[in-house]
Amino acid sequence: MPNFVKLIHKHRAQDLHPGEEVLGAVCVQPTGRFGRAVAFGDAGAVGSAVADARRKEAEAPDDDSLAARMPGGRLVLAFSRQRFLVFEHSAMSGRPKDLATEYGWDQIGGIELGEGKLKQALTVQFSDESTAVFEVVKSAKPKPFMEAYRALQG
Repeated sequence: MPNFVKLIHKHRAQDLHPGEEVLGAVCVQPTGRFGRAVAFGDAGAVGSAVADARRKEAEAPDDDSLAARMPGGRLVLAFSRQRFLVFEHSAMSGRPKDLATEYGWDQIGGIELGEGKLKQALTVQFSDESTAVFEVVKSAKPKPFMEAYRALQG
C-alpha cells in the first residue's frame, strides 16, 4: 500500500492549511467490501463499488449527525494537529482525491481499531455519539495510523 501521508502532501496540498502537516493517513472501505471482493474477484470489487455508492445514496441518513457527513465508498482518513480529514480515494490511480469533508478535533470522540487477521474494523466515534465504521485491510498499515493518533492524543 502507498504512503498516504506523502500522497496527500504531494497531490492534495491545496486542501491543507498553510503550515498544516498530515500526521497519519489510512485507506478504508465500507464494511463487507473485502469479503465480497475475495468471493467474486475483480468483477465483484467493481460491482461492489457501484452497489456501495448506490446504497449509500439511497440510505443517506435523514439526520444531521456528524457521522451522516461521512461519504460512502473507499476513503482516505487522515489527520493533522488541527483537524480530521476525509478524502475520496481513486481506485484507478491509488491517490487521494478531493477533500470530501473535515472535522474539528472537538467533533471527534475517539478512533478505535479492532482485531482481525486480514482486515480490521476502524471506528470513528463522534462527539454527538454517532459512529462511522469502516473496514481496513492489514496491508493498508492501520497500526502506524493508530500509533500517530495515540501520540497526538497524548
